[in-house]
Amino acid sequence: MRDLIKVHYDVLTAHTAVTRLMEEYRSNGYETVRLSPINFKLVFPDGWVHFYWEKGAIYQEIMEATA
Repeated sequence: MRDLIKVHYDVLTAHTAVTRLMEEYRSNGYETVRLSPINFKLVFPDGWVHFYWEKGAIYQEIMEATA
């Protein structure tokens, strides 16, 4: 399932917003993995949440681990 988080039309603003979001999760004790300057994921035992910028918006998508 994909959800819109915020709208950011330029990549520089999106990079800053994604970095802040990642740092907020990290400071709250979550395991984060940077995949690119505008892309990261939160890691959980049964899957992950993927955050990314695409076509002017930041999205989150819940991904379940496959067996």
